[in-house]
Amino acid sequence: MLTYNGKEEVNVRVLEGRSRLGGRLYSESNVDLGASWSWTDHDTALSELTNALGISYTPQYVEGTAIIQQGDSLFSQRNVSPSGSGSTRFLGTTSSIIEKLSDELKHKKNNVEVEVFLYTTVISIQKNAEQKYTINCKPSVQNKIQSDVVVFSLPPLLAAGIT
Repeated sequence: MLTYNGKEEVNVRVLEGRSRLGGRLYSESNVDLGASWSWTDHDTALSELTNALGISYTPQYVEGTAIIQQGDSLFSQRNVSPSGSGSTRFLGTTSSIIEKLSDELKHKKNNVEVEVFLYTTVISIQKNAEQKYTINCKPSVQNKIQSDVVVFSLPPLLAAGIT
């Protein structure tokens, strides 16, 4: 899954600001508390990834009464699905996607070495004349991380503020 221009060895560092990987994909006690639905007919990249990871999905049930929680209150709504038609749910929870990806990353495969750093905030990223990147973090993972490539996984509004 993870390749980079045919290099013989690739070192990957995942910098995560939270205490866990996954962003909006979050589950507790087998209940999704973050993102829950996918439209696998339209989101082919996610569909290909979950198929490669061996994660199955099922059509989201959209008939009958939906129990919806907003804040501290629960209410039911008849014949309404918050996900809409054509949506699917992953068997297990959406966190299984992150768990399986994390498992893939933990084992060095095809000369790819991965380190994961939690509770790490990226302060700045600079690109030099040789097209290499310097990443400054807090707390400092290393003095400075040098990189050939930087990949962001950010919510769109946060990513929009990057200059």
